[in-house]
Amino acid sequence: MSDVHESLTDWRTLPVSTLAGHRAIVQLDEGTIIDGYLEYVPSKLRKELRGATEGICETLTVEGVYQPVIISVNAGEKHLANGVKAVNILKEMSA
Repeated sequence: MSDVHESLTDWRTLPVSTLAGHRAIVQLDEGTIIDGYLEYVPSKLRKELRGATEGICETLTVEGVYQPVIISVNAGEKHLANGVKAVNILKEMSA
């Protein structure tokens, strides 16, 4: 149980899919706090967004909340989604 309140400080370097199941505390721009477990959502980029090459947009959402929290395009750098001010990803995993 020592992992319950320990943060994953290196989450930006980990593959997005490995973050699924981790507990996250998310602060939205307007101040709302969401506390829940991350879900991995892969999808293909729309043609007008991907340009000439095929693209994959990976996102993480919080269970039951469909707004993306973290976005990664083509396994690149991870960004906080629009409307997300801050996120704390914990080592704690869902059961």
